[in-house]
Amino acid sequence: MSERTSLVNPKCKTYSVRRQCQLFCVNRSQIYYKPVQEKPENLKIMRIMDEHILKHPAEGVKSNYYMLRE
Repeated sequence: MSERTSLVNPKCKTYSVRRQCQLFCVNRSQIYYKPVQEKPENLKIMRIMDEHILKHPAEGVKSNYYMLRE
């Protein structure tokens, strides 16, 4: 989190979050966004894709598509 983002205080009674973000030149999405962990099934698919690409570096996108479809 950037230094300017940490200056925004959502509990401030004087300035709204919108106004604080304007003053500090911070996007409000940086204040509200909470990162979400990747699902285990997606991690498994990505690992399988990585292994396939490392074993067959000359094959293209269609090869990965057919491999995943199976």
